[in-house]
Amino acid sequence: MTYILSILIFFSCGQPIVTENESEVTSISEVTQNGQLRTGWYFLSDKDNGIEKTLNGTKEIYYLNPSPIVTADNFTELEIYQSNYGDYGMTIRLDKKGTKQWSIATGKSIGKKLALVIDNELYFLPQVNAQIDVGITALNRGDLSETELKAIKNIIEKEKK
Repeated sequence: MTYILSILIFFSCGQPIVTENESEVTSISEVTQNGQLRTGWYFLSDKDNGIEKTLNGTKEIYYLNPSPIVTADNFTELEIYQSNYGDYGMTIRLDKKGTKQWSIATGKSIGKKLALVIDNELYFLPQVNAQIDVGITALNRGDLSETELKAIKNIIEKEKK
């Protein structure tokens, strides 16, 4: 029995695991060897268990769970758009696995915030108002220019390769 459990742990390391019965997302830490977080969405954590990040453009400090919900590997399409109010954002479409993980994570995070990390920098910290099960997420802070979003898109696309 111990041998089988060891094999399961070995083969699941580094891969997010979603179980329908538990309705939760669990993952082995995706922190790189130099302590950086991969591009993706993360749960907030407490100071003792999280990695400290400062929100881009502010002095606000947050602590992130080092296990991502979804990473750039789950991003299938990135599209920059302009809203009716003139501000810019970026839609991020997820693959099937990412869609399922995102749905579970947003479902258990209603009323809480989730964190979007891009190139080891905390960029976005929106509050979840409803479960999102359509496989789409976004970066829409309202204060990023089209040029800045194009640069972010390039960073994400390079990380995917």
